[in-house]
Amino acid sequence: MTRSALVLLDYQDNLVDMVRTDPPARVRLAASAIANIASALELPSFASVIPFGVDSPVLLQGVGETLPDLKVVGRNTIEPFAHPESAAAIEALGRPHLVMAGVFTEIIVLHAARAALSLGYGVTVLADGCGGFGAKSEDVAFHELRAAGARVTSIATWSSSQMSAWDAPEAERIGQATASLLAP
Repeated sequence: MTRSALVLLDYQDNLVDMVRTDPPARVRLAASAIANIASALELPSFASVIPFGVDSPVLLQGVGETLPDLKVVGRNTIEPFAHPESAAAIEALGRPHLVMAGVFTEIIVLHAARAALSLGYGVTVLADGCGGFGAKSEDVAFHELRAAGARVTSIATWSSSQMSAWDAPEAERIGQATASLLAP
């Protein structure tokens, strides 16, 4: 059993459409791949969303369906640890290490990861599962995350590090989800 849990941050259509570091379709593809990998690994998972615009916050299509036990909590804070219900839900996952991805890297992902680190969690941020305002500002956020003690890596590197061998029971599903990232 892995010691990690998955934390998805603001994977919402109306926010993903605002990302400038990657095409929104690429962010959606990454979110789907992460959800499929987490499902194959049976990771406990949590998603945090914020109200934005006129619609109620809705998680990206396919993510919740892929992770049927996913707990989704709306918050009104910059990061989920400042929101009591979200913080309690993350703690209830019962894992000492959090794997994070979402939008916006420079705000939500950065502050959530730093808060988790300050609470004693280990943190891995999936860089290609994040979306930001621009390349320069996102690079600064990744630099700050590393300096704070987070591991910043790719979805492919993280997913392959979770398998013991290519013939492991979960390897085919993880391989397929990771290979989906090669789509144009």
